[in-house]
Amino acid sequence: MRENPWLTRREKRVFDLIYVDGLTSYDAAAELDISRRTVFNDLASIRKKCT
Repeated sequence: MRENPWLTRREKRVFDLIYVDGLTSYDAAAELDISRRTVFNDLASIRKKCT
């Protein structure tokens, strides 16, 4: 996933925090200083770009 050229830097970071590091959406949002809703939007965008 890290080599996917269509993902933004933040989308890659969200992916790593959720799926590699196993953080919850709450923890990922806190780590990146963004809202939980933004984490969900980034995950939705990742899914769209990878299918």
